[in-house]
Amino acid sequence: MIGEVSKVTDDALKSKFREIYLKKHTNSYWIDFGDFSFFKMNVLHAVRLVGGFARAGSISGDAYLQAKVDPLAAFAVPIMRHMNEDHEDSLVAMIQHFVGIPVSQAKLIALDRLGMLIEAKLAFADESINRIRLPFPREVTERKAVKDVML
Repeated sequence: MIGEVSKVTDDALKSKFREIYLKKHTNSYWIDFGDFSFFKMNVLHAVRLVGGFARAGSISGDAYLQAKVDPLAAFAVPIMRHMNEDHEDSLVAMIQHFVGIPVSQAKLIALDRLGMLIEAKLAFADESINRIRLPFPREVTERKAVKDVML
């Protein structure tokens, strides 16, 4: 995030930030050290996203602030857990059918309204592990609809 920040000096705001911080970092004894401070971003100019090798980009601060949370985010983890524990064979079959490459193992590692990202062990190329993006045939915005596009 690229923006303008300022040190929080207002005691009421510091108290609020302290409470939020301690909820996420329960054993943060350093929060009471004299050199610990809170800062607040007042203006967001841009956001730089780095997702790994050859996967990076930037968006404006306004675009970031106006973005909506993916509608599948609330239940993506349980769906992925279920697919990985009970339906790895289906993930393998989907890759072989839609991508046309043989894989020996598959694990669903990301799920969003537009598709899924699968980490797969290729049945060739020395069984190397690669990530394969499988798009859904249509946008999915409800939990029930995920099953419909996967079957």
